Amino acid sequence: MLWSPWLLLTVPVTWLAGRTTLQANWSGAAYTSLPAVAGPALFAVSVAVAVACGRDRAPLAQDAPVGERQRLTARLLGGGVFVVLMAVVAGTTALWLRSRGGLDLGDEPGRTLHAQLTLPEILQPVALTVVAVALGAAAARWVRHRLGAVTLLFLVWFAASLVYWAFNGPTVRAFALVQSQPITVRAAEAGTDPLTLPSSWLLSAPGQYQDFWGRLVVSPAMAAWHDVYLLGVAGLLVWVAMGLRHGRRVAAVGLLLAAAGVAGQLVVQT
Repeated sequence: MLWSPWLLLTVPVTWLAGRTTLQANWSGAAYTSLPAVAGPALFAVSVAVAVACGRDRAPLAQDAPVGERQRLTARLLGGGVFVVLMAVVAGTTALWLRSRGGLDLGDEPGRTLHAQLTLPEILQPVALTVVAVALGAAAARWVRHRLGAVTLLFLVWFAASLVYWAFNGPTVRAFALVQSQPITVRAAEAGTDPLTLPSSWLLSAPGQYQDFWGRLVVSPAMAAWHDVYLLGVAGLLVWVAMGLRHGRRVAAVGLLLAAAGVAGQLVVQT
């Protein structure tokens, strides 16, 4: 899987996406968009796993000395190397950002140049990689042709990362794959003097997309519950990859985690 050409091709794409994000000049661009940078790599992980699992469609697979479930388990565990690699990349990126002082967030007068990603936010791409592995296995199980599986996976990760903002509204944020923070909370009307607001608040000024002064809130609790939700989604996808008739315990655990993750996010958000 590590030698998959898809993975090798997305390395420069992911690097370019990260560089472009860090060089964006609108306020909070890097902090808000950084979670979506891993999109190309997640797509490549899903394709690599789908290609590996798709080998079971060959006629010789029926004569293999190892059963189908054991082969699937082995390939899912093999995909764990991507989870480890993403954890290394995410941790290294967080340390690098901390060493350079952090990221800008907010508008004057409530602005900081030293915003740091919280631990649950750093772990989000790791949880997303678990989802990518499970999604690749599920696509291989239910999509007969490789081109169809690749197309499906591209559409999923394109929507989840390149247009992540479309799935981060108040009503759908808890169900998104890629969750972006901070959350904007209405703080005051547009005509309010921002100097009258608490100096500790990070502010979002009235503009083209909002007609009020907003308070930018980064919620580690919401990010943590989102990670739990992602692990639940991964469990459900593993159940799908097993063929629905098997792995009901995996499905039950996945459903429980996903439901708890959504509920936790909604409670924190309200």
